[in-house]
Amino acid sequence: MATMGVGEAARADEVPPVERIAATTTDGVEHQAMPAAVNRPPFTPTAKTMRTTVSPTGAELACVTVASNATPLRTQRPYLQARGSDPDGVDPWNQTVELKFIVVDNATNVARWTSGWTGPMASGSTHRVQVGAALSSQRTYRWRVKARDSAGKVTGWSGDACMIRPDTTAPRKPIVNSTLYQEYPAGVFGGIGQPGTFTLRPNGASDVVSYSYSFNNGEVSGTKAASSIGWADIAFAPTNPGPNFVEVRSNDSAGNGSAEVRYEFWVRYPGREVQ
Repeated sequence: MATMGVGEAARADEVPPVERIAATTTDGVEHQAMPAAVNRPPFTPTAKTMRTTVSPTGAELACVTVASNATPLRTQRPYLQARGSDPDGVDPWNQTVELKFIVVDNATNVARWTSGWTGPMASGSTHRVQVGAALSSQRTYRWRVKARDSAGKVTGWSGDACMIRPDTTAPRKPIVNSTLYQEYPAGVFGGIGQPGTFTLRPNGASDVVSYSYSFNNGEVSGTKAASSIGWADIAFAPTNPGPNFVEVRSNDSAGNGSAEVRYEFWVRYPGREVQ
């Protein structure tokens, strides 16, 4: 028996399996069976290509599959995307793929929104939809996706579910304190070049991740990451005596910013005694 040489066997991801269809002529003579391609279903999308974005041009946020770590989103109508691929999406079959998305409330297991099928696209293309119904802020949802090829074969919903948590609520204004440079009108403190520490606190907000600050209209400004309990310290050495101030805003994990709080303090003039 002749053996097949190395490399002659068809790869499963390149050539679809075939079934034999017997052809019979009008004279009743059966000829050699003819091969006919058997369409395979598209691949079920996986977390590897599933992404969430806040806007059409926003950063693509990786699929998080653990509810307690759900991705915070600064929108109630995020964009969902995934790649649609088909093993028969190459010549000569060129199967196209459509996707359908579903968003489910993670606590109640009730479907909140289901898309229609996206338009057919070439295998390997990324499909994107915007959630059509406003999701509730501060609730956790999971979304899945399934695929359909141009021959009508449909996969089940993806085994992976991406966890998201819309959050459109800005945190409270932060609290600012300084031991050295107490808030006006407590008095006149410190001096030019004498650094003081300003402690920033979340004022009851539970998801503050950083603070944006600016001393004296941008003389010194920046963003400081918050600790695990939401606090942060920033240092500042005044360059001018008299009235100084710092403006601070809290930022939460979804990117929402609080209203600014303005903390004013007075720096002692050179050569003057503290009153």
